[in-house]
Amino acid sequence: MKLQLLDFVSKTKAKAEQFKKYDEIETKQAMILPILQFLGWEVWDTEEVKPEHPVEGKKSAEGGRVDYCLRIKGKSEIFLEVKRPSEDLDRHPHQEQLLDYSFREGVDIAILSNGIAWWFYLPRKKGHWKERKFYAIDIGQQGADEIVEKFNQLLCKQNVQSGEALKNAEFILKEQDRQKKISQTLPKAWNKLIGERDPALIDLLAEITESICGFRPEIKDAEEFIRKNEGRLLFPPTPPDRPPSGIKEPHRPRSQGADIFGLKPSGKLAPVDALMVELIQNGRYTDINTDFLSKQTGVDFGYIRGHLQRLEKEGIMARVVKELTGNEANASLIPSAYKARGTAVETLLREIQQQFLEGLLQKINAKTNLFSKKKLDTVTPYICTGIGKGVYLVYRILKDKSRVELSIYLSDRIKNKAIFDALYIQKDAIEKEIGFPLEWNRKDEQRESLIRKTFNESCLDFPDIWAEFQDKMVDAMVKFEKAFQPRVKSIE
Repeated sequence: MKLQLLDFVSKTKAKAEQFKKYDEIETKQAMILPILQFLGWEVWDTEEVKPEHPVEGKKSAEGGRVDYCLRIKGKSEIFLEVKRPSEDLDRHPHQEQLLDYSFREGVDIAILSNGIAWWFYLPRKKGHWKERKFYAIDIGQQGADEIVEKFNQLLCKQNVQSGEALKNAEFILKEQDRQKKISQTLPKAWNKLIGERDPALIDLLAEITESICGFRPEIKDAEEFIRKNEGRLLFPPTPPDRPPSGIKEPHRPRSQGADIFGLKPSGKLAPVDALMVELIQNGRYTDINTDFLSKQTGVDFGYIRGHLQRLEKEGIMARVVKELTGNEANASLIPSAYKARGTAVETLLREIQQQFLEGLLQKINAKTNLFSKKKLDTVTPYICTGIGKGVYLVYRILKDKSRVELSIYLSDRIKNKAIFDALYIQKDAIEKEIGFPLEWNRKDEQRESLIRKTFNESCLDFPDIWAEFQDKMVDAMVKFEKAFQPRVKSIE
């Protein structure tokens, strides 16, 4: 049977493009059932391979049917949902529905397939449906031997009956989780080594330097090298995972917009997508912009802007327009998320920056009186306060980064550079007191000189992490004040 399956997979790979013309019924007959048969299932025994298996819900309206239920001795073991080969499984709404049905009936393994792609899930595990997906077979892309091996591990009747299929599935998912945690932790571990000047790392650096040039550097020289290059050695912070909240059991219906756009079921953007569907159906393409959608739904600008960019970048918007109207050309009428209606995006960016700065100002005023008399400028994305003649502490919020700055901006360029140089002499003491390295930019050809701390990650698109990010910036500004204010006064 294994050789027959290998031969069938090899032939299917060679004709994968032809199969895309099949409808769902042809896919079941020509692709799904033969594979099940080669894996030992009695496909003509409807008690073992049960088509259109009914699943009941708590309410009659919540019930439904699964294309195939694979049963052994009367027990449902696997649910298999089938779509036509031309269908994009990734944005198909039936993934959640399949897992919900599987959870209700206590099925351990669920499969969503279009004949070419086979997606495997563990429905009873915790988390969102994307987190329960543990493996994907792609007959068009993967090698035939690898495909057959995984089919046998996960779908062979003998392994399902013995429980080995479930063990294999759980091992694959556990290994994926392990690799994910390692990948997320390695940069943090490296940053810890660099940031804390780990003695073992210092010794290793000194040892390798000696092996290359014959001279062993002093420990303080190796430490100084790492300190000076810390900015280049550190990994930027990993954006926090924002997995969509898990689906509730029993099934929670989603809006039409969420179904069509393949949204995460968090509910946050579902009203936005439902409105976009309505606008597309009514031909009101030019109304699909951040400003209009936010006013109509009450959802934050940042969420919508990031969402429109994703829909545009991944080509989802164009596919939805074609699906709803049958006219591919109409997609071009939708304003770009990046250049929507002239300066609208820049205007919205300013509004988001102002919202962020308002929260930041409230937090810093609870820690220090530096900014207590300051009001936000609705035009500029920064706020500053003086700590000496021509010397300012500044919060600057940009599109892709944010900064805490000391700006030296006297009308006399020579005096500016003199103040900068007087501070630069104390660079090591200042950075030790503050607790992190700074960017020292004398800017010889310009009047202004700058000393600053840059946060390279952007948070404007994610208001749910604004508070955490603002706390970091408040902490940095408080340290700037303590380190620089007395030194600036002494220089004056």
